[in-house]
This record gives sequence, structure tokens and C-alpha cells, in this order.
Amino acid sequence: MVTSWIPKFDLKLILLCGLWYLTSVVSSSSSKMILREFTFPVTLCEVQFIMNIFYCTLTVLAVKKIDSLLASYRHTRIHSHNYRRGESFDSIYSNYSDPSYSLKRSPPRSLTPKKKGPRSLLECFPKRTFPDDIDNYNYSIINDFLHPSALLLKATIPMGTFQFVGQIANNKATSVIPVSLVHTIKALSPLTTVLIYRFLFQKQFSAQTYVTLLPIIFGVMLSCTKPGGVAHGQDDFFHTGCVFAFISMLIFVSQNIFAKKFLTYEAYSHGAAKDKESGIVNALNIRFASTDSAPVTPILPVSMSADERRNGSVSVTPLYGNSSQSLNKLVKDSDRQLDKISVLFYCSIVGFVLTLPFYLLSEWSNPVFSLKLIDRHVVSLMLVYGVAHFMQSIVAFQILGLISPINYSIANILKRIIVISWSIFLEGAQLSVTQWIGLSLTFSGLYAYDRWGVQRKH
Repeated sequence: MVTSWIPKFDLKLILLCGLWYLTSVVSSSSSKMILREFTFPVTLCEVQFIMNIFYCTLTVLAVKKIDSLLASYRHTRIHSHNYRRGESFDSIYSNYSDPSYSLKRSPPRSLTPKKKGPRSLLECFPKRTFPDDIDNYNYSIINDFLHPSALLLKATIPMGTFQFVGQIANNKATSVIPVSLVHTIKALSPLTTVLIYRFLFQKQFSAQTYVTLLPIIFGVMLSCTKPGGVAHGQDDFFHTGCVFAFISMLIFVSQNIFAKKFLTYEAYSHGAAKDKESGIVNALNIRFASTDSAPVTPILPVSMSADERRNGSVSVTPLYGNSSQSLNKLVKDSDRQLDKISVLFYCSIVGFVLTLPFYLLSEWSNPVFSLKLIDRHVVSLMLVYGVAHFMQSIVAFQILGLISPINYSIANILKRIIVISWSIFLEGAQLSVTQWIGLSLTFSGLYAYDRWGVQRKH
């Protein structure tokens, strides 16, 4: 009885979540520190897109190169072993040129790993994190990775448009109001999503879904209430920042709905013949499953069920940390391949191109060229911000390959709470009684949502 209330722990998952939360805190805090000294949010947005493009390319190059070296090392060991046994190099070459050779003869026992584990760096990442044929000898970064398919462009151009507007609004909000307040408004996104689906698409939700959402929403709002209010004379900036944060939240909610309604339809219409309610994850991450196949999800994202260990989970694709959580449904179910790195790479390119006219216009209207104001300290902060921002996405890819969508949703809410708490701490404010009540209410809401808020199909 007691064990049913205590979660099982998975050390790897806990470490990954801890790293995810750490990179999220560093990313949010460094962006605020940058915008305090460098008050040009559009320029920062362009720099962010450029860094994402650079890190995506660098990561693909590194994985390709390291796996090529590992494959070459394995082949060299096998060839050397056969040569020591008296086989000529011509014989070895002819044997390994035969496609059926691997079926005739297995590698010597001394060359096979004693423990089962990844034989390449690519195997350390969930499926479709990188292009599927990246381990092919003939795969070329220039001819393959930098030549997107029509499906990839069809997916990333709209998503990049959402990113372009959302990132500018988010940076503008962060530049004028505290990070905790920005995340407070973003915490309204689940409720906003439910309301849009309910009144715009006439989708029905159970009463328990609404009830379990309310303590999470109000708990997060209370937890980031800043003591002392807003200073006199800063009301205009405060309200402007709130408006931009609300716009950013609406943009990302709209992005989720677009990915769910449009991209998922494209996957089904091209041969992904599956039940439309089987495994569908909407922007709120409500999972529809039979009660016998999904009895209870584990409390908090610290464990994996047996089914998740055997079969994996239906993951979601985070663009820039916590964006489109529905795009991966297309990536997962489509017979055509979309990988997360390529989606992130081309969304960044689209965002950069769309932001460029606004950047040039802002530079034209500014009394001074913004890039001239970047000193060494700002450059170091931008580098930290870029690395943390990209690592946040990479670690999220790992987590999404280990847990179910509902647990990822909980992990994402926990991440928001931690970011809010650390932003309050870094600002030097003491948590008030209201904030402690808010944190307690939020954790209680997480438990209730985990246990009773998942809508199941009987």
C-alpha cells in the first residue's frame, strides 16, 4: 500500500532532468543579464538564431566524425585479427566486400563487447534525434544535411514563423519585467490551450481535467508573485512587458495547435494509417489510452514504466526548450523521416531570415549600431546563453526518449517552477508566505494531475 504512493527512481532520468533544469536556469538567467546591459532584444534574437544554426551544424559534424572514427577502428581491429590468422589482405578485402559475409561469419569473440551497450555515439541518442542516414558512409553534410526535403520545409517554415514572433516577444518581455513574471504568464498556456480547444474546436474535456489544472495554474502564479509590487513610475514598462509575455504565450500555444491540427493531418494523409485517437498527444499532453494498458502513471518524472523501457514512448519535440510539443507526432508516425536536429536547424534559419528585416530596421532607427556596444562581458554571457540554450534542447531530446508525454509535461512544469524560484533567488527577493503557499499548491496540483488528471478512454 505504501509503495504505491512512493515513486520508483531511475538515476539516469534524475540526472538528465537535473541537467535540463540547470541549463534552463542558466539560459533564463543569462538572457536577463544580457538584456540588462545590452538593451536590444531583436539583436539578441538574431544572435540566438545564429548560435542555434552553428551548434546544430557542429553537433552533426561531430557525431558524423566520431562515428566514422569508431567504425574505422572496429574494422581495423577485425582486419588485423584476420591478418594475424594468416589471411591475406586481398582475401580480407574480398570477403568484406561481399554483402553476405557478415551472415557467414561473425566477428571473433575477443572483438565483441562483453557488455551490451552502444557501439556508436549515435546510439546514445533517441531515434530520429539526428538524420537516419547520418551513419551512412556516403552521407554528406553539404549535399544531404544542407539540402532539406519538401516535407522538412513544409514543417519548418510555419514553425520558424511562430519562433520568429515568439522569440522577439519573449526577449522584449524579459528585457522589461522579471523572469519570474514572464514564466507566470507562460504558465497560463495549458489553460489557454484547453479553452481554445473547448470553444474553438468544440473538444470536450472531463471535469477532473479542469479541476486538476486549476491548482497547477494558480500555484505557479502565486509562487512567482514578487513582494513589494511595482515601483511608482514603472507601470507603463510593467504593462508593456506583460503584454509581450502574453503575446509570446499565445504564439507558442498557436504553434502547438498548428502542429497538432495541420502537421499531424499531413502524416495521416500520407499513409500513416493509425487510429486518430490512439496515442495522440495534444498541446496539453493529455494521453488517451485504455485503462488496462495505462493504469497509473508514476508520480513525478523520475521513473520509467516497463512498457516505456521496452517500447520507448511517444515523445515530443521541444524547439528552443518548450515549444511545439506536437510536431514530434508527425516525426514519430510519418513514413517519411524528420529528425529533431534538422527541424531545430531549419526553424532557426527561417527565424533568422524573418527577423533580419526587423533587425535592419531597428539598426537604422537606433542612434548607435547595436553590435558596437557588445563588450567582452556581453560576449561571454551570449556564449553561455547559447550553449545553455542548445544543451537544454539536446537534453530534452534524451528525456523525451525515456518517458511518456504526460511525465514530460510534469517535468516541464517542474522546470518552470525551478526557473521561477531561482529567478526570485537571483533577484535577491525573499520568498513570501504567499509564494510558499503557491509552491506547495503547485506540487499538490502536480500530484493530483499525475494521479487523476489523465483522461483515459474506457
